[in-house]
Amino acid sequence: MSVIFFILFILLNYLLIFKFAEQLKNKGITIGLIILYFVLLGIALAVHTWFLDKQIFSHAARSIIFRSYLSIMISIALSFVNRIFPALTSYIINFHRKYNTANINRQPIKFLIENQQNIITVSSCLILAGAVLAMYGVWFNVKQ
Repeated sequence: MSVIFFILFILLNYLLIFKFAEQLKNKGITIGLIILYFVLLGIALAVHTWFLDKQIFSHAARSIIFRSYLSIMISIALSFVNRIFPALTSYIINFHRKYNTANINRQPIKFLIENQQNIITVSSCLILAGAVLAMYGVWFNVKQ
């Protein structure tokens, strides 16, 4: 069961980081994700406060609910990180084009401008690798 959820959330993170990255630049979707994040946080606090002490759910069901909640929260946070990094990169480039035109053809600024898309792709791959590690930690909690 953990393997299925692990693969499902890795696939979700892949889609959020690579396939839906352009759609996440829409402010309406970003605001929706922020609202979803806080709604899920409120639901988790309510469930923890009123339902966790009562034995409504079995231990296995509580574990799956908590791990799913944690995986969704991690996915939302990583999609924000994936949106922030390209924005910061373009902000740095625009800053140098506006205020540092004399040194625009010198390294490392020239490297950043010429390889902007490659740098963003590598950062997205690193964010996906972080998502894989986070999901592994959530779904295969190895206790010693």
